[in-house]
Amino acid sequence: MGRDSGATRQRILEAATVEFAEFGIAGARVDRIALAAKSNKQLIYQYFESKEGLFRKVVAQELARATLGVDFPSDDLERYAGAYFDFAMANPRLMRLVAWCGLELPGAIEGVPSAEAKLARVAEAQKAGEVAERFTPSFILSTISAVSMAWVPSNWYASQLDPEAAANAARYREQIVRLIAMMVRPDPRPSV
Repeated sequence: MGRDSGATRQRILEAATVEFAEFGIAGARVDRIALAAKSNKQLIYQYFESKEGLFRKVVAQELARATLGVDFPSDDLERYAGAYFDFAMANPRLMRLVAWCGLELPGAIEGVPSAEAKLARVAEAQKAGEVAERFTPSFILSTISAVSMAWVPSNWYASQLDPEAAANAARYREQIVRLIAMMVRPDPRPSV
């Protein structure tokens, strides 16, 4: 692929990211993506095969960025929850894409790492006594994800509870970290 086609492909991905975040797969229009990318529909289909193929590429690209943006210390899930919250609040467009993905695109997405490695690391931390065994690794990770994304601007319910959630982000972050601590810290061992 030459330099021009690489630049065109990148413009298409950028325009598609904006379009899909706003409208999801069903509501997105390839015509609008082509117009915003200063490209044409035929190139979009040539590079990505379909609108769903383009969406999958956008989600894979954005989630890869998220994976790099949030460190996963399985022995410090409180810190992970705080970092996840910070990332979610700083990247509302990505959180909208994640929501659309959950609504419209079930299953694994090529290029997006599965959660298996994280699940295994939490299970190992539980066996080592670093993380409480009250909850399964999948419940722990799902809960961290849910509460960390709860206050992003695209969450309608949270915006009804606190229209100033972004201004109160530090308070919510602290509460999320405290909640996850209560969930994952092992019970103190009785003194002998």
